[in-house]
This record gives sequence, C-alpha cells and structure tokens, in this order.
Amino acid sequence: MTEFVYRKLTPERALSELEQLRLKGKFVFDLEELDSPGFYIHPNFHPLPSKRYAEIREKVSQILSSGNVNSKQDQSSFDQLLIKNWKDIFHDLTSFDAAQGGTWSFLTLRVLYDFGLMRFPNHADERYLGKARNVFWRLNQRVEVLGEDLACNLLEDESVQILERTDILGSNPTVARALANSIIRSRELHGKGAVTFAVRETAKEILREFSVLSYYAISETDMQEKIEALMLKQIKNYGKQI
Repeated sequence: MTEFVYRKLTPERALSELEQLRLKGKFVFDLEELDSPGFYIHPNFHPLPSKRYAEIREKVSQILSSGNVNSKQDQSSFDQLLIKNWKDIFHDLTSFDAAQGGTWSFLTLRVLYDFGLMRFPNHADERYLGKARNVFWRLNQRVEVLGEDLACNLLEDESVQILERTDILGSNPTVARALANSIIRSRELHGKGAVTFAVRETAKEILREFSVLSYYAISETDMQEKIEALMLKQIKNYGKQI
C-alpha cells in the first residue's frame, strides 16, 4: 500500500516564496506549481498527490462561499466555518504532518494563500510561514486540543488565551477543555464583558497555581470544578470594578 505524506517547505524556502508572492501581488492556484522544486518529504513515503491539494482548496472555497465569507466580513466566521468542517477537509492529515511547520508553510503558500489573505490581510510573516500563529495551523491546534464543538464556541481572544499559553494551558487538553467549558458557560450567565476580563485573569491564576501543583494528579472532574471556581472569583472581581 502506497503511503502519502503532506509536502513541506523549509523555513528558508518558505520565506523566499512568501517574498515572491508579495512581489507578484496576486495569487493564482496552479497544479504545476505544486510540483515545482523546493518542497521535501520523508524519503520513505510519497508526496501527497497534487489532485488532493486541489480537493482541499475546493473544499475550503465551498465552505467559505457557503457562509458568504469575504475579506470585508467578521473574520471570526472564517475560523468557525473551517473549524466545523476541519476533519472533513483534512481527513488524511496525520499527527506527524500536523506537527511540522513545513506542512503549514506549503499549504498556506502554495495552496491556500489567497484564503489566508482573507483572514489576515495585514500580511504578517507569522501568519503565512510554519509558525504556531499560522492562519491554518492555529485552527488545527484548536480542533486537536479542544475538539470542533468547543473550538467553534470560543471567541478569538478566548482561544488565544488558552492556546498561546502553551506551557500549561494549550499543551494539556484536560486543562484547556476545562477552561473552554468554563468560558462558554460563564459567558451565557454573566455576559461577554465579565468573561473577557475573567479569562485573562483566570489564565494567569492557573499558571500560578500549577507552577507548584501537578495538574496531572487532578481528575478531569476536579479540574473542571477548580477552574470554574477560579472563573467565578474573577467574574466577581470584575463586578466590583464596574
């Protein structure tokens, strides 16, 4: 059985291709470009066929079009629509490929560049290269750590608080899911303003508490209760300030 892996770009090659795309000013998807030199794969496997990349692109296009997403819209709808369909779009993406920055560089620069611009038109390097804040890699991380349902119901700032504090929050699914559940429930009960404040402060408290306490020793139920108590405490503090 032939085993395929996603194609990858080295950091140097990715930066060079990003600079070329900026000079061109317009992106045109081209199947032949996918096969142009510069990508690499593990020598024991075969590169994912070009037609599969065309399929990924077509699915992304259809999903965003169905939600009337364009560069002028609320950009959170871009994330939510893709997250809801993530497992369908990338059904053959292995954990190994997903963890490689080069995978996301190739996808973003050679396959989905124009869609990346829809989400982040400011064109910061980190959104297009194989970095944790890459436009698509960040969505994959949300799906893998939180699951599609939780990830879809978080606001952008809330997702960032959980998943970009990778030393404890984003690197531990139990902690991350407990915080995400608390955020969603608290928003329904106390409103967005209180929760926006509470998320920031709760994340800090979690980092402080678990610097001396092993979160691996706490059950999922106890973790949920502990984090909800921390959230409620911060929501009450917010109420005292307004």
